[in-house]
Amino acid sequence: MPTKTLIPLLGLTLLLGACGQPSPPPYGSPNLTASALTPCPACTWQDLGPQPLDVSPDHFSEGTSLTLAGGQALVAWSDLAGPQIQVFVREALGAGWSAPVLLNAEGGEAVTPSLAADGTGSVAVAFTQASGGRTVIRVKRRVVQGGASSWVPLDPLSDQGLSANGRAFLPHLALHPDGTPYLAWTEQVGGQLKVYVRRYRGGTWQNLGANADGSLDFGNNPKVAINRNGLFVAYTQNSPDGPRVAVRRWNGSALQAVASPSTVGGAGGFSLAVDPLGAAVVAVTEFRNGHHDVLVKRRSGGGSWVTLGGPLDLNPAAEANQPSLIVTPDQTAVVWAEGGALVMKRWDAAAGRWTLVGERINPPGRARRPTLAAAPDGVPTVAFDQGDGQLTDIRVRRFGP
Repeated sequence: MPTKTLIPLLGLTLLLGACGQPSPPPYGSPNLTASALTPCPACTWQDLGPQPLDVSPDHFSEGTSLTLAGGQALVAWSDLAGPQIQVFVREALGAGWSAPVLLNAEGGEAVTPSLAADGTGSVAVAFTQASGGRTVIRVKRRVVQGGASSWVPLDPLSDQGLSANGRAFLPHLALHPDGTPYLAWTEQVGGQLKVYVRRYRGGTWQNLGANADGSLDFGNNPKVAINRNGLFVAYTQNSPDGPRVAVRRWNGSALQAVASPSTVGGAGGFSLAVDPLGAAVVAVTEFRNGHHDVLVKRRSGGGSWVTLGGPLDLNPAAEANQPSLIVTPDQTAVVWAEGGALVMKRWDAAAGRWTLVGERINPPGRARRPTLAAAPDGVPTVAFDQGDGQLTDIRVRRFGP
């Protein structure tokens, strides 16, 4: 089974993972394009600036979220700084990193950050925070003035915290190319888990769930993916043979259920993206032959799911989980955890197969919970937790010569 880390927060047990003016020059080689990633004999996975990034003297840090804004990497994570766990963010600045910025400065424990960028340089973050005996979702946006960044509440409600009944957690944030934020999260309602989805438009948060309580469906760990041609929400649901991934598509007026990409139960994590044509693509783990495999599936125009290649695992008998997927006009790529290391592959559409990008990322200790992003020139960057599950660091690597 995949490695899990549980953090009690005001009585909730949160499962972390399934587990951003004048800007500094973008990192990466200007001569390295997506088409050159494989093969690239001179390329390796290299630390992006000084490592590790976390601030905790106890080195208990996890739950990374990575995004790129204008080719500039931003990473947020949960860090046991002082007596409570908090959320920090740092930005790549040339060959180094900005100082860590505390996002939950209002007080109260905070976990599970989710960063998002809209392609124009705008960046926002959502995270879970304990507040007055409740757990709520706070959303902040980055403001850049005089070359310096600060993080401010998106709106008064985001400052107070979003929640249906004060038991919200596991947010996932996405920004439409026009800058509109879309937010999904899990809420504990009685003894059940429900998924909520809201859109910030016209100065207010609008529910996209059709149920009387504003929820979308029963489920957990939702993800949102959006571009100009499509909006999808995915989440896990229990089934007789274990968790499966449920998917909904925005049809212009509602989030309509579509067929599940899961063919068997036991989903140990998934990642969601939308391709340039507006089709959903998922990287999902499925429990087969006594272990988890990672597969990538694309929803066809007819509504069925087509698997790209087969299982991606390097070792067919190994446990593979926690995939993170990117889909751009130039590439479809996925990174996942396998055997204590991280593996990245890129889809070669002409050959109809997956190709390995570099060697495995195999630092001391175990590498877990990767998040993947690509710069405008196609260069991939991955953020991840590294450690033994008790003492962990936050690290970021990029692929290049």
